[in-house]
Amino acid sequence: KFSGGKGMNSPAEIAENYISIGKTKVNLAIDKMFLLAVIAGVFVAFGGAGSATAAVGVTSSIGKLISGCIFPGGLTLVLLAGSELFTGNCLLSIPLLEKEITVKQLLRNWIVVYFGNMVGGMLVSAGLVYSGQYNMFDGGMAVSVFSTAVTKCTMAFSEAFIKGIFCNILVCLA
Repeated sequence: KFSGGKGMNSPAEIAENYISIGKTKVNLAIDKMFLLAVIAGVFVAFGGAGSATAAVGVTSSIGKLISGCIFPGGLTLVLLAGSELFTGNCLLSIPLLEKEITVKQLLRNWIVVYFGNMVGGMLVSAGLVYSGQYNMFDGGMAVSVFSTAVTKCTMAFSEAFIKGIFCNILVCLA
């Protein structure tokens, strides 16, 4: 949002806007919050699936570039649809620190949205399995997905934690 034609909002104005947005987010009815979270999980999973397909399907170094350009589409859908993504909702710490929301409201939102995002991602994953998506490229998709999973699951906790923080910073900036 641009403020009165004078250019982009200042960091203070952005924080103030997010306080208002955060108060709305924590006061959503649980069923609506959960549904919006499932939708966000679906969008991010679609972005991830498209990104992985491009990375495997285009074997040159251009494949990585194309893959990197596709994934943010999922995040864009989250923003355009007004759905609830856990990583972005970590910014609810701003209205919490300003005492505009309570710890109980924050935790309620985080728990509902986290599990809703997980359900959305699982729905897309099931669709990918049953549609045969992982059989593409002579099983190359399955190999890529399992390789990524093994890499992430065998990462040291400290490495995963720091990468998670950096990733969340980028998502919140978006």
